Amino acid sequence: MGMWRGRAPLAIIAMAKSSASAQLRNFNARAIVDRQIRYTIVGGHFSPTMSIDLKSQVVTLSVAGANRFRLSVSPGSFRETGLGGYVANVKRSLSKTDLLLQPFTRGGWAYSAGIKGFIPGSTPVIVSLTIGSQAGKAKVKVNAF
Repeated sequence: MGMWRGRAPLAIIAMAKSSASAQLRNFNARAIVDRQIRYTIVGGHFSPTMSIDLKSQVVTLSVAGANRFRLSVSPGSFRETGLGGYVANVKRSLSKTDLLLQPFTRGGWAYSAGIKGFIPGSTPVIVSLTIGSQAGKAKVKVNAF
C-alpha cells in the first residue's frame, strides 16, 4: 500500500458536462398584449456565442406568466424572407404563432413572435428563447391594453 496506508484512495470523478446551454449574449425582450383580441407580441435582440443554423437546430420560445406558452420549432421549419431573415408559421389547436429571426450585419440578431390566442395573465413575464444549444432569458414587464 505504500503511501496509501491508512487512507482511502483519492477518487477522481469526471463530471459530465451538463446540458446547460451557451448564453445568447445581451438577450433582451419586450412584451405587448392586446387582451381584446387575445394577442401577445414578444421581441428583442441578442448576440449568439456560436453560429446559428436554422436548418439543423431546434428553436424554442416560451413566455411564462400566470399562463404559460411554449413552442418548439423543428429544424428546417423556417423559410427565408425577402429581407434576409427567417420566419416560421406554426398553428396549434388554440393558437397561431409567427416567429421571425433576423440577423444583422455585425453578428447580432433580432427576434419577434406574434402569438394569437395567448395572454400571459400577469406582469412581469419571463421570455425565453433557445436556438440549438444557446439560450437567453429575460424578465420583462408586460405592456397591456
